[in-house]
Amino acid sequence: MKVRTWRDSKEGWVTLKGNQGTCFVEESDRHHKITKSVALEQAFKSGSSTLKQLEVGEPFEMLEAPKTEKKEGEQKMRGCLLNDKTEGWFTFSKFLTLWSPRYRCLRSTELHADLDATSEVRKLGQGELVEAFDIPQVSEAGVVRVKVRAEKDNTVGFATVRDQGTGTFFLDALAPERPSER
Repeated sequence: MKVRTWRDSKEGWVTLKGNQGTCFVEESDRHHKITKSVALEQAFKSGSSTLKQLEVGEPFEMLEAPKTEKKEGEQKMRGCLLNDKTEGWFTFSKFLTLWSPRYRCLRSTELHADLDATSEVRKLGQGELVEAFDIPQVSEAGVVRVKVRAEKDNTVGFATVRDQGTGTFFLDALAPERPSER
């Protein structure tokens, strides 16, 4: 499987499982993505200063397990945003899911050769499946794009996940597969 590390953005190929059944790469339960906008707070206590508003689709790494704040009864999680390394606390909820590299195209959109969409490679059709090589990024124009490989024909390019201006979603992340589902 072709992968890119989140920490230093190095790309390469990894073997998931060896011929003898040795597992070389395991699924992480520490990496998640935001499914509903939530505040990233500086401290564990409710009402502490907000560092940043976490947006839908933003990936992060869980640094500590969820805790329950005794006063309000809500669980808080400490995390680190992968895009800009901002660390802080936010309310843990059902709106978090594990990040998945697989997306389904909700609306036809272009597949571009680069992040800033200077040249079109081809169109992605509604319902088409793609696999992400990296976490989504925001282009200079404020459009959220991700580098993907189309499962249909292995074409590689940048696809629009969401248009920040209109809020329109073009790609929807699919639930991550468990090793037993492969």
